[in-house]
Amino acid sequence: FELLIGGTLVEVIGFFGEWVAFEKMKNAEGLKQMFVQFSDLLGPDNLLNMKVGRFEPGTTRGHPDNDRMTMEHIMPWDYRVSKVGSQWRMRDQQAGIELNGIVSKRFEYAAGIVNGDGTTLDKNKMKDLYGRIGYKLSGMPIDGEEEIPETLATTNNWRDDTLMVGVYGYVGDSILPGGKDKAGKDITYENDFFRVGVDLRARYQDLEVLAGAILGQDDNPDNTDKTVDSLGFFVEADYLFKPWLIGVARFGQLSFDDPNEKRNDFFTFTPNITILARPNVRLTLEALIQVEDVVKENKDNLRWIKGNVLYVF
Repeated sequence: FELLIGGTLVEVIGFFGEWVAFEKMKNAEGLKQMFVQFSDLLGPDNLLNMKVGRFEPGTTRGHPDNDRMTMEHIMPWDYRVSKVGSQWRMRDQQAGIELNGIVSKRFEYAAGIVNGDGTTLDKNKMKDLYGRIGYKLSGMPIDGEEEIPETLATTNNWRDDTLMVGVYGYVGDSILPGGKDKAGKDITYENDFFRVGVDLRARYQDLEVLAGAILGQDDNPDNTDKTVDSLGFFVEADYLFKPWLIGVARFGQLSFDDPNEKRNDFFTFTPNITILARPNVRLTLEALIQVEDVVKENKDNLRWIKGNVLYVF
């Protein structure tokens, strides 16, 4: 169960919040997002906006986590390298400030500074920095403003044949727990990390293809002063069989260059069928198949099959 709130205070000031009471068999998840956006601060419409609060960083703007079709998260946004402490992920909501906007209808950008660690309270003095730029090569402009044709389409009017690409980067610093010293005091250590990547979205008639790749490096995730590199990618195809019936297939792969030998390479496959039974009712059936390089005993590659009913009121 989750509660969504949103609205506008005045024409150029809007807000959005998400509070989750129950998710993935866990109670009292609490506040996920709560931010205010100040729009059109400078120049033409949409050129410069500012977001303040707790939100998903703009690095994921090409494939926002909340816009995914599946229950399973997109792997490049979802994987962790640290085994202790904050266990940072790209998709984690962060407290901070972001500037974003649209230039010349087809170019978009986002840049921000956040606390890091996926928490609202600031655990250290360091800040995480990120940025993304994207360009839409074809189709409807990003701002949605275009000349209205004399004759409007009466069938298949959801189609927008388009291609959009983006590049992003994130630089962060985590303070991780390292046990206790002889006096019983907590010991911490520092892990500097970065992520860079690309995202792509293409649509032709009733088929949409999403793709992305991410390259990462953590300089000390295990308190051994040894660097761990990571490389991941995903490809997803969404097909609109009917306006109310959507099929999804996603493939992802993640590999590590890990001198500490604590992480396994793996790939995932996520098939999904979504039925829009009513404007406010969505039915989903989904499976997750995950195959690791190092096979563990009594561990099935079919991780789960789930059904979900979403009712909005």
